[in-house]
Amino acid sequence: MTLSSRLFRALQWSAPALAGTLAAVAAAPPAATAQPSPYLAPLPAVSAFAAVQKIPVERVEVGPEGTAPVAGDSITALLSLFENDHYRQWLLQLTTLELTTAERGAKPPRPTVTYTSAGTEVRYGGARLALELRLVGPFRDDAPASPANPPAITDKHARSLVNAQLLGLGFDRACVVWSRLVSASKTAPDNAPINLRFGPKPFPADRIAKDRALVDTLGITHDEERSLAGTSPALLAFFDEVQKTPGLREILSELLDKTSLAWSLLTHTGRLEPSFDIQADGISPIDPAKWGPNLPPAYRFPFRISLNEKPSLDCQLVVTAPRPPLLTSAGIIGIVVEPAGDKTKHLVIRVLASRRGQPAESP
Repeated sequence: MTLSSRLFRALQWSAPALAGTLAAVAAAPPAATAQPSPYLAPLPAVSAFAAVQKIPVERVEVGPEGTAPVAGDSITALLSLFENDHYRQWLLQLTTLELTTAERGAKPPRPTVTYTSAGTEVRYGGARLALELRLVGPFRDDAPASPANPPAITDKHARSLVNAQLLGLGFDRACVVWSRLVSASKTAPDNAPINLRFGPKPFPADRIAKDRALVDTLGITHDEERSLAGTSPALLAFFDEVQKTPGLREILSELLDKTSLAWSLLTHTGRLEPSFDIQADGISPIDPAKWGPNLPPAYRFPFRISLNEKPSLDCQLVVTAPRPPLLTSAGIIGIVVEPAGDKTKHLVIRVLASRRGQPAESP
């Protein structure tokens, strides 16, 4: 098994360990990740390929609140991997498909259960959604775009089932609550961070009593607590989608320090223990008009991925409401990923276009 395979299988399958290390408000300062840029243009070769293939690369469409996903919903995203003075680009397409007879008859996934340190048990159901995952590239910035000299690219496809309800949790509502908690922590004695936690098992009674009093004092509603607790399942569902996209995990693995990762594997007997540390101080509103017209409110959402307690990747998401067709990306419209401590390379992903499919006609 490759290192990249191990990494993303660990992210996909280690929900208990991951949820247990996810803090609602981290005391650490925001990661020094570059601001997501919505203006990075596709290379000429990318635009030429998209035109021939009739792949949408302009205009982000979002359905009204309460919209259900339908077959034909699609997202087109541009991936740009920078290394020193050069970069490569890929086109990523996510398209919702009709479930097959076998898929409709399959046993539904087990509910996801998360406990908060304030004593609340939160259950999230599971509804399968079929996707076509397509990744095309790489297109190089130093390669001429010419029909006589086409770039050497691969066009990879896969069909996958994802958990639509977990992706539909999104991050935008949690960003609103986190921002409020950060403001409250700044007026608390000694600027003490408000550190709610979430995990797969109930917390000790003394921790619950302390955090329940805090939640009640701050006026955090059950729905707001549910939104905060849903961040971990939504991240896991999103990384499950990453794991299933052919070629995408290999791109992300290029950002990892292979030497230190190999040492981490050796010193931890081959086990990877990933954790997400959310940089709540860095959560802030972003003008959604820079990403598309008529979008719901959007937020910058930074966090760090650590492997075996070693900081590995600094990430920033630009998130909005996960309304179809953006449900398939959990409402994520932009991503910047950067190796911790290495400014020579980074990955930028942004949604170029989204389209609504046509609902099936009623019989």
